[in-house]
Amino acid sequence: MKKAKKGEKKGKKKEIEKEKEKEGEEEGELEEEEENEEEETIQVKAILLGETGVGKTNLSNSIVDLRFDPNSKATVNSLYIQKKMNIFGKDFEIRLWDTAGQEQYRALTKLFYQDSKVVVFVYDITNKTSFTELNYWINEIKESLGDEPVLGVVGNKSDMEELKEVSDDVAEKFAKEHGMELKLLSIKEDPKSFKLFLRKLVKDYLSKKFNINENNSFNLESNHDMDNHGSCLLF
Repeated sequence: MKKAKKGEKKGKKKEIEKEKEKEGEEEGELEEEEENEEEETIQVKAILLGETGVGKTNLSNSIVDLRFDPNSKATVNSLYIQKKMNIFGKDFEIRLWDTAGQEQYRALTKLFYQDSKVVVFVYDITNKTSFTELNYWINEIKESLGDEPVLGVVGNKSDMEELKEVSDDVAEKFAKEHGMELKLLSIKEDPKSFKLFLRKLVKDYLSKKFNINENNSFNLESNHDMDNHGSCLLF
């Protein structure tokens, strides 16, 4: 009987040891997950500029929803949308700011230029005034940010060809003069078109800013600052 009890005690001892080992493994897995969650996020700030009614809000929303909202309202002040994109094999958090186009908000809009790495100017192909006013926004950016950001221009509402007031040739010449890439699109007909264009501009910025080798790898350690939330802000 004593031998049987000793055997039972040894068996229970082994079970307890196995349970402790299992708990230790689970704790290790949790710690590893927490470490992964604490890894710094690299952010790239992008901004949309242009007159009210050109479609900036739908362009902004399209990078996450891939849909067109015919009832979207004009932006008052500014707001931003976040979207992760994998570029050169690394995840980046794109913060796209949608700014108010109304003249009375222009002084406030200036506050959001700072640290922008990609700037997209937007006009409505059926509204010539929205196109000519791009000169104002371009001058604002060049005075505030110089040659630091990558610039792009979007001619929205290409589905309304019969109402066009800005020819493709004029738009292309304008973009070339200012060193920008032009994208004519209809966010209504093709909601994913702007997301692809934005990704290309971000990629162009990264290529411009960092020395990327043939393997598409680059070192970010010396090229960013940490914000107060543990995220990395490229500069």
